[in-house]
Parts: sequence; C-alpha cells; structure tokens
Amino acid sequence: MSSFSEKKVVPACQRLHLLIEEVQGWAQLPSFAFCEFSSGDAKICLQAIGRSIMLASWLAVAARQELARFKEFIGWIRYEITKNTQSDQHNQIAPRFDILQVNEYMMQGLVDSEIDRWFLGPVPKFSAEDVDGATSKATLAELLERARRVANDPAEIAWRHVGSR
Repeated sequence: MSSFSEKKVVPACQRLHLLIEEVQGWAQLPSFAFCEFSSGDAKICLQAIGRSIMLASWLAVAARQELARFKEFIGWIRYEITKNTQSDQHNQIAPRFDILQVNEYMMQGLVDSEIDRWFLGPVPKFSAEDVDGATSKATLAELLERARRVANDPAEIAWRHVGSR
C-alpha cells in the first residue's frame, strides 16, 4: 500500500493538480469563455487534490510503520518456530526482534491497526492550513517554534476536526 500510494496515487494527483491549474488559467482568458470554465470550481478542485496528495503521503507513512511492526511480529514467529523445532539447545539462533514491539502488535495491532482506522469511520475534515499552516504569514522563527512544539508533544499531530462531519 505504501509503494502504491507513493508511486501511483501521489504522482497522478500531482499531474491532475497541474491540469486543473491550467484550466484555472484558461478560465481567465476571453478566448475560452465559451467553455464556461469556473475559476471557483477549479479552486475547490485544487484544494481537494492538494488534500488527497497530503492524505496519500500520510497513508504511505502509516503503511510503512505498520509493515515494520508486522515484520517484527513475523520475526518473533520464525524465532519461536525455530526454537521449538530444534532439538539441539546449544545451537539456538539469537532473537532478531524487539519483544516490546511484538507484544504491542499482539495486544493492539492484530485487533485495531492504524491502517484500519484510515478506512473505518468518518473521513476526517481538515484543511491544509490545519496541518502545515502553509497559507499563514508566520515568520521563520514562529514556524520553527511550532515545529519544536509538535516534535515535543505528539498530541499536536492529532486530527483536528474542522467543520461538520
């Protein structure tokens, strides 16, 4: 999923973004007035496409993290199979997994994973400004301070529910 999102979905959305920007430019030209391109509709489309690019990238990161957790779990399973099938206790292989990650995956990851939450329940409502503040006129010092706050407090990264659901 991570590879598909990064290599297919994001570039397709980026190309679509460029196309809609072109349409938005054509809407300004009198020679294309007969096409009745709406600049407002193009702006709404650009916002939606920008949001989809961000979400696809975010999904790729979540899928990569989930894959790493799953690999730790599979490493544990292989280790346990090898340990239980070997009769020679002196030639045991060393474990190659983090037991805390395996335990966390068994307790929560098998029941409710981050990927599941992406596809179950309502779609979160937010704008690009809620995530990165791209349209704000903040100074570099203010942006760096906000980045430090987010890095130190994981709660700052949580979804911000904007608008109605």
